[in-house]
Amino acid sequence: MSNAPQPPRSSLDGGRIAARGFQYQYLRTLEVLVERIDDHRVSSIRVEGGWKSTGRECVDFDVVDHAGGCILAVQVKSSTPGATMRAPDAFGILCELVRQQESEAYELMTNAVPAANARELAETLEAGLTPAELRGALEDILANAESRLTVLRGLKNDELIRLGRARLNFDQRQSEEIREDLREKLRWLRNRHREGLGDRSAGLLTGYLVSEVLRRAADGQSARWLITEFQEDLLVPGEDLARLCMGRDWGIIAGAVPAIPDVDRPHLQAEVHRYLAASAGESVQRVALVGPSGIGKSSLAAAYIADQADRYDLVLWLDAESDGSLSASLYSVLEAISGASLPPNIDGNPLVLRDFLTAQLSSLAGRWAMVCDNAEDPGSLSTWLPSVGRGDVIITSLNAAANYGRTRVIEVGTLSEAEGEQLLRNRLPESWRNADPEDLRALREISEGWPLAIELIAGYIATCGIDPAGVSEYVVALRRRALDDHGALPSGYPRTLTAAINMCLDPFIRRWQQDPDSPNAALPIAMLTATAYLGSRRIPTQMVAASFFHDYEHTSRVPPGEGASYIDAPAFALGETIRELRRFSLVAFDEPFPPEQGRDAAVYVQTMQVNSIVQDLLRAEAERLPDPYALLMLLATHANRWLMAAAHRSEWQRVRLLLSHARTLFNHVVATQVIEPVTLQFVTNIGLMESRKGNFEAAEAIWRNVIEILGDDPDLNHQTIWAHALGNLAELRLTRPDRSTATDRELTRWLEMVLLFAQAQAITAPEVIAQVVAPVIGAMRINIADKEIDASRLLGPLMVAYEDLALRLPDVPVTRAGKRIRALDSSFSNSDFDAEEGIRTCREVLEGGDFGGLNELTVRRLLIELLIKQEHWAAARLELVAFKETAETSTLHVEESIRLLLNVGHQCAMRLFTGIFKHRAEAAALLHEAMTWSVTELVIPQANPREQHRLRLVGAISLLLQGHSAAAEQLLMEIELDDLGIDELPSIGGGWRTMWRYTRLELYRHAWNAHAYEGGAAM
Repeated sequence: MSNAPQPPRSSLDGGRIAARGFQYQYLRTLEVLVERIDDHRVSSIRVEGGWKSTGRECVDFDVVDHAGGCILAVQVKSSTPGATMRAPDAFGILCELVRQQESEAYELMTNAVPAANARELAETLEAGLTPAELRGALEDILANAESRLTVLRGLKNDELIRLGRARLNFDQRQSEEIREDLREKLRWLRNRHREGLGDRSAGLLTGYLVSEVLRRAADGQSARWLITEFQEDLLVPGEDLARLCMGRDWGIIAGAVPAIPDVDRPHLQAEVHRYLAASAGESVQRVALVGPSGIGKSSLAAAYIADQADRYDLVLWLDAESDGSLSASLYSVLEAISGASLPPNIDGNPLVLRDFLTAQLSSLAGRWAMVCDNAEDPGSLSTWLPSVGRGDVIITSLNAAANYGRTRVIEVGTLSEAEGEQLLRNRLPESWRNADPEDLRALREISEGWPLAIELIAGYIATCGIDPAGVSEYVVALRRRALDDHGALPSGYPRTLTAAINMCLDPFIRRWQQDPDSPNAALPIAMLTATAYLGSRRIPTQMVAASFFHDYEHTSRVPPGEGASYIDAPAFALGETIRELRRFSLVAFDEPFPPEQGRDAAVYVQTMQVNSIVQDLLRAEAERLPDPYALLMLLATHANRWLMAAAHRSEWQRVRLLLSHARTLFNHVVATQVIEPVTLQFVTNIGLMESRKGNFEAAEAIWRNVIEILGDDPDLNHQTIWAHALGNLAELRLTRPDRSTATDRELTRWLEMVLLFAQAQAITAPEVIAQVVAPVIGAMRINIADKEIDASRLLGPLMVAYEDLALRLPDVPVTRAGKRIRALDSSFSNSDFDAEEGIRTCREVLEGGDFGGLNELTVRRLLIELLIKQEHWAAARLELVAFKETAETSTLHVEESIRLLLNVGHQCAMRLFTGIFKHRAEAAALLHEAMTWSVTELVIPQANPREQHRLRLVGAISLLLQGHSAAAEQLLMEIELDDLGIDELPSIGGGWRTMWRYTRLELYRHAWNAHAYEGGAAM
């Protein structure tokens, strides 16, 4: 179904309009069903049409006879009240209808107001004209609609005949009016069959039938609605319908059922219903709703009972917190439903009570339901629950780790954004009715979708009379106070959320405090506390656990090539610890972590999630928990190892997820001022990752912070980290002076300090020094080779000393491969360069895997450039695809992506302009693929100003090759010749300035050819 063009609206309004449109469509569908119920020719109606076509589907429903032929094909078109429809629009819709399928008749139903020419069109179609007469009449009506005239002239004779059978149905009734008319028709039909309906029942039946249209529209296999099926749905026995409306025959509900929630959770409710609706015969179906306190487990059970109570003769709501409360609850409800018939010895005798319950339930003719609410020990319930009978059992519990056997376990999580906002609006006072949506969003976000948190926050606002103005500025403080405010507690909640979480933490804290030297006693609370300093989702359990099982000093010295740190299978202690935490729903399982190579068993990829409210509370309770300083030191050590190992191995999905945890951990490490070698190394590497992502300012701030903490003369334990940070700062200033705040004096000082450190340690720690100085030397070489970077004049004497030092350092794997690649990069443009040997070198380095993942794209970029140089176009394209996949996955290769676009763009463009090489089409295709890469728009702003102008030039050339001359010229006009810098590229055809001139000439040639063509046409 399509909608008429409307004025621009917000996305929210657009969604409502669409929903109203579908509602209108399904009401009209239902109305036709009712009208055709006594038509003996009609077999069925197909919701959303029957036949498929290669074009856009436009049949909203059709009426079908017993032979399968189409009697009527209909499109329904809704509009806002008062909106008009013109003849060209109506004609276009009808043309699509008649072209899509054969039918005896066609109809466009709409509530739009017909314009004068639309009324004329409707009258013309009803006039019974011949095809020729109809064509002539339509030519006059559509005289001012050129596009529609073209369609008309293209209609075949048989299509015109079909068009003559089409009708326009202008009916200005809105949805509510149609609903009322339907209720009257349904009452008449029901009364004719002596099945009387009241007003409310008619409304219920209308809603049900409309929902049936919706269900069939969504399910292609159910789209055909037989008239006989519709009659059965329409004539539901009056007793059943009355019971649905709470008129009579409701099941007896015994027990203290909590308030029915006023915010639906349809996904969870559907899951409960789907499982329990499958119950049949004498089997008892069981569902366990598990999750933390205040998450809405009992409310979900109450919503199910309210929705499905008519299915049951008896509903029992039991307090299952302990055997005692369960026994007392059972006695009370049985007394209420049986009265004096209770056996005299039942009170205080669980066995007699259970047997009597079983007998009572088995005597019921219909189904029964039992809700065991707040079960602390779900395993003990098995002795109470009947195993046979026509019944359903719902258990609610904190314990997500219990052995529930054949019970279907459903984990109840937080509310969706829409559900959370609805609950918040329902609970906030009237003064908040017109609150700024941003303030409401801030409140919803700090509640984390936790229903009890929302109740407490809204209750705190209401009871304290807090005004909405400016609340977003102190929402965090508001949450902290509200979550432990007893005055804000809603009715039916026994404790605040803070108290509920503390109640779950207390057993772990007491156990650890009673036996602080026992790993089994300390591990649960230590692991849970550690999660408070990471992200809340997909926390690797192995990374957290390894922090407490492996020596952190040894871990800090392990090379990244050896991988992350693990507790090897079977890891019983880890499994038991997670089970203990899940008993109180403090953690939940999450999606598996991307595996490290060779570590794909479930125990290595298991993750958990912790609600951020629990994390905040854990950090606030630091004085009662394991030492945060020591914990952060251990966690940073292993997070660093996991992150750097994943980066070294090019496991970019792992890197992306680990970075989210590392950034959170970094903030806590800095805030807590954990000044240890392992944490400073971790912080320095986070700066490296930020730099790789193009967040140069953030990286510089991190490294400057490290230098500020350590000073100019760090102690021996911190010297290597200090030198790394200095080297990183110098490298950033040398390669990206536009994104560094460093002065020339700072740069010279940093380089001198790194050199002095390296010279002093070169004999005792040569491998460490090689890793520190190799990036610095590479950056200095690039800087000196670039005539436009001012810092190059400062580097002459220092470069001699660095080069001398490099000759005396050993070839560790990273630097050995690095030397080979840097040699390729620097000699690439030499006339005697052996490109085929270079290709072999790149492939050997990639296959060897000893270069480190952070440098993988450097090698891949060089390989692509070499393949282009040798005109191996197919291989270059394959490598470009591999480069793009890696860069998109890692997000850590901004600089290499920029260099790829520049170098590949330059090589391809110059081949196209010079005309002295073959394979122009291949070069154009490769250039187009590079410049239309989705990442291009993201990386260009990260380039320096000169590179941005060069990339715009390449983009203009790509547009020109695709035939978009005007867009190419517009882009080229933004570039001045001096913006491109010095032509330091002595490659094919010249440098960037030459390429700019070629592009201008090519644009002139295009303009001249276009002018000559127009002139020839004129002559």
